[in-house]
Parts: sequence; C-alpha cells; structure tokens
Amino acid sequence: MALQEITSTGIDETARVVNENTILLNVHRGAFRDSWFSKMAVEWTKKKMAVKGLSKGTKASLMGHYGKYSQPWSRARLAELAKGLKDVVDLTPGTSRGYDRPPRHVIEAVQKAIEGPAYDTATGTKVASDLRQAIAEGYEKRYGIDTDPQTEVLLTVGASQAIDCTLRVVLDPGDEVLLMDPDYAPYEAHILSFQAKPVPVPLKEDKAGQWSFDLNALRRRVTKRTKLLMMSNANNPTGFLYTKEENEAIAELAIRNDFFVLADHVSEQVVFDGATLNNIAVVPGMKERTMVCSSFSKAHNLPGFRTGYAIGNSDLLQRMSNVIGWTTDGIVTPGVVAALAVLTGPQDWIRDHIKSLQERRDLMVNWLNKMKGVACSSPKGVYWAFPNIKGTGMPSHDLSEYLLTEGKVNVRPGIWYGKNGEGHLRIAFCVNPEWIQKGMERMETALSKLG
Repeated sequence: MALQEITSTGIDETARVVNENTILLNVHRGAFRDSWFSKMAVEWTKKKMAVKGLSKGTKASLMGHYGKYSQPWSRARLAELAKGLKDVVDLTPGTSRGYDRPPRHVIEAVQKAIEGPAYDTATGTKVASDLRQAIAEGYEKRYGIDTDPQTEVLLTVGASQAIDCTLRVVLDPGDEVLLMDPDYAPYEAHILSFQAKPVPVPLKEDKAGQWSFDLNALRRRVTKRTKLLMMSNANNPTGFLYTKEENEAIAELAIRNDFFVLADHVSEQVVFDGATLNNIAVVPGMKERTMVCSSFSKAHNLPGFRTGYAIGNSDLLQRMSNVIGWTTDGIVTPGVVAALAVLTGPQDWIRDHIKSLQERRDLMVNWLNKMKGVACSSPKGVYWAFPNIKGTGMPSHDLSEYLLTEGKVNVRPGIWYGKNGEGHLRIAFCVNPEWIQKGMERMETALSKLG
C-alpha cells in the first residue's frame, strides 16, 4: 500500500493526536511493511476510519497499537474466524458462562421483584439506598475505610460505566494516563477516545509467566501532564496482586505529583491461596484521590444484570451522577435487587465458589506447564491463566489464530493487553471443568504439531 493512500484518509493527523500509539506510524517506519497480516490490519483500520462524522477521539480508539498488529483488528479477525467454525471450545470468557450461577436466594429475590418494584427505575428508591448502604458496610469491613453510603457510593451500569464516568469527569485532551502493561484490554482505547494519551508502565516478568510491579518504571513515566493512573487489582490478565508496600509507593507518587488513581476492583473477591487484596485507598491521603470501581459480575456471577459501583471522592461522584443522568438515566433495577440479595444473604456459597475456581485454576495451570514451549505461574487473583508461549516461536495473535482454526480452541492473544503482553495468551478457567480438560487436550495436540 502506498503511503499516500494512508495519509489521504486523514489518518496521519489522528496518528499525531495519539502520539505514535498507532499501527500506521509503524508502517511509516517500515517496521513490518511487508507483513501480510499487517497490510490487512491497515486496510481494516483505513476502512473503519473512513466512516463519515467520526471524532478524532473515536478514530484514535480504533488504532490502539501494541505490537505487530493492531488490537482492534486482531479482535475483529478472530471473532470473524470463530463465526465460521463449529465445535470450538471457548476459553475466552471474561465472566462465568454455561457453568457457574448465582445462588438460589438471589434468583428468588429477582423473580419476586419482577412482580413489582423491578418495573420501576431503581435510582433514588429504597432498594438503591439499601444497596449503597450494604456496599459501604462491606467496603468498611473489608478495608477499614469509613464510607458515606449516600455521598461516597455511586451505583452504575456495571463497572464499565463507573470507569467511563471517571474518565469523563477527570480527563482533558492531552492529559497523560498511566496504565500498567499488560492490563485490561479496553483501557487504552477508552483513554484515546477522550483524546488523552495512554502511557504504558511495563510490569516485570521475573521469570516466564510470573509477574510483578516495577516502581522504577512508574517513576520514570510520571510527568507534569500525568492526570490519572489506572490499575486493575487483581491485575487482568496476569493475576498478580499489589502488595501493601507497592500501594504505598504508588500513593507517594500520586500525592507528590497530584494525580488521581482509578483502581479497578471487579475481581476483588476472586483471590486464591489465602492471599489478600490490598486497596490503595487505605493509604493515608489516598481516599480522596482514588476511585475504586467494582461490580457484581465476577465473584457473584451476575454479569447480565449490569450492576456496578464506584466508591471515592464525593465531589467527583456527584459529577459522575450527572453523567449517568444524561446517558443511561439510571441503573438496572433487577440488578440492584440481585446485588442486594448477594450482599445481605448467606455468604457460604462465595467461599465454595472461590474454592471451585482455585481447583479449576490448578487443573489448567498444571496442564499448561506440561506443554512444549509453554510456562505458566498460578495467578493469585482473577480467573485467567496468562501463560508465556514464547517457546513456541509464534506471536500471540498468530498462535491464537492457529489454535482456533487448527485446534478448535479459542483463546485470547496477550498482545491485546499491552506490548508487554506479547508472547502470552489469556485463557479462562471460569468455565466448566470439562471445557478446561477438552480445551487443554486440543491445545496440547495442536502445539505438538508445530515441531
């Protein structure tokens, strides 16, 4: 493809906006001009960006680039390939599917609500107030942070809306946002959509498949334009947990350089081996500059009810509440009922659920470590394995495509989660153990054919 064909669509201007975070600038440098997949990615991006009326932020979000291929293109290509295949073992889920269910008392509470209050909006109702109270009490019990349920807890449509509202009220175009690398895949595109600049902070892979936080890497990337740091805890996709000392070091930087922290806690109860999840908001001086975003999708198996929340600075939460008012105009009432039943009902089922997930984790990790070219540590949190597959000699997208088409097992490329995610795969164990066994068998067979 001629360079003139690319720049004529206005892509060059957008590339400058996102500060070299694009596939097209790599094409300019000739890093992989002759790659067939890369040409496909450029053509796909060019077509998407030719849509009339797209804002600069929307165009930038289409061009998130982590390495050999653009992440948006990789997602689109694998999804399209999967549509044409039968008998595929899907190990990509971000939530439990086809196996884990909420407890019976939660289902009964929702069924009862359908006959009455679920037909009305939840915003401002007693059930919403009761849920905020229950969330505040649980938060204080877990972390020891005194929280006003009426001014410091905001109910949202999933944690995604909590994250979106935080970015809306905090970021200006040109602000810099620190994010761990690897970390949750949508963060970069989300930041770019507000015309802010993502600044990846590489995590350390101390040995194949084992990760830790690198304080020096963070220090080197803080500037006068740093407005926010985003971090999932437990980290998605690696499953590592931040220590108390690491949170204190991050907090010291945030206070000294006056930036906010968005702590994504959607998996905060999914922790294994007796580990502890440390909340950075506990650190003195951080309660007012930390927005903790969470939901009931992961540990509580309620992804379809789209109920989440944010806990933090009351002034920011008031502005975020305004955003909810003009976007979704409220929250999902059956989800509020379900979440309240989760928090106020019996809790034994949570312990049983986490125990089951840990057994599934061990089954998958043990199997992965027997495969040629694969090394995997046991995640301390979340329910994905993130094995190092560099020993196979294939980039993560290429291997994912090979496993999908030849092995009939669907996994996610590590490149989706940041440049540092290359050479890894994200594989879900929040599924039926039979899926895990079948998927591991197929993956092992497919890898053995690589030679």
